Amino acid sequence: MYRSKFLLSTLALSFLLAAASCGGKGEAETAVKAADDAIAAIQPDAEMYAPAEFTQVTSAADSARDLFNQGDYKGARTIAEGVPARADEVKQAAMAAKEAMIKEWTDLEAQVPGMVEAVTAKVNEMAGGKRPPKGMTPEQVAESQSNTETMNQMWSQATTAATAGQIKVAVDGGRQVRAMAEELMVKLGMTTPTGA
Repeated sequence: MYRSKFLLSTLALSFLLAAASCGGKGEAETAVKAADDAIAAIQPDAEMYAPAEFTQVTSAADSARDLFNQGDYKGARTIAEGVPARADEVKQAAMAAKEAMIKEWTDLEAQVPGMVEAVTAKVNEMAGGKRPPKGMTPEQVAESQSNTETMNQMWSQATTAATAGQIKVAVDGGRQVRAMAEELMVKLGMTTPTGA
């Protein structure tokens, strides 16, 4: 009789422990999935505009998944449950950075085309002369022509990126074009725009 009660008690305890273990696993699995979903939802813009913050929150989700695979369901759940809120913070940071870049691109669009056009006209004028301008060699004129062609190509690529919604790519390209235009304007004795 006592042996039967002992066996029943042992079986009951084992059942409770197994149930608790399964329950903990299920809750952890749900939390890890929610963390993964939160990461996936913010990935495109976050990777582009808030890469450092995105890496941090992704690392947290990876840690939660690793703990889950190791059987540490409590640890996995604890970490995973914090990921969605952190992902939302990263989303907000990415949105702010993207808005700042959109504004910068608007400024570049207003400034750079005029600089590119002025430099191109000046270089074409120099190249069309019988002699190179005073203080310049034919090689320097040819180099200016090559740089001007490259500058125009880069600006075209930047505007194409902007049209495609790749604002960061557009801004990066626009910055390079502006720097090239400024350098050429100085070399050619031209006046750079105020604020350039």
